[in-house]
Amino acid sequence: MNMPANRFSTPSLDRISVVLHRPLYSGNIGSVARAMKNMGLSSLALVAPETKVDRDAYLMACGAKDILEHCLVYNSLAEAIGQAGLVIGTTARRGKQRHPIFSPREVAPRIASTAVENHVALLFGPEDSGLDNASLDLCHLLVTIPTSRTFSSLNISQAVLLLSHEI
Repeated sequence: MNMPANRFSTPSLDRISVVLHRPLYSGNIGSVARAMKNMGLSSLALVAPETKVDRDAYLMACGAKDILEHCLVYNSLAEAIGQAGLVIGTTARRGKQRHPIFSPREVAPRIASTAVENHVALLFGPEDSGLDNASLDLCHLLVTIPTSRTFSSLNISQAVLLLSHEI
């Protein structure tokens, strides 16, 4: 099957960072690294992690150990996203202050076009609570992954995989 040639500039996946704000579990950090590597992303940032990148993280990362070895750790969210021309916040909760919210498919073209020349941060919150309103206020766009209405909770690595797949 012949695919049409891309008429647009190619985004640099090196300009897209996954930012985990206050991650709780080292195994999830490793799983995120693995999901990133599956989709060609390599830049991981941890903000005020509640855990260390330990043996569990490396076990879950499998072939993505290089991502863990090169991840950057920041004390503040502002530091981690400071160089980004576009910050995408992820949320499963909808509220009056959280509009508009896009699907990964809707926001992927914007991420890709921005990453041609600018840095993009994909921001994910703590596993137990997600991003708070103050963190979401730092975002240019918000994304929700469509899920079942009866159970919308995704593992953070699943969310990273689905969003980065659309990019």
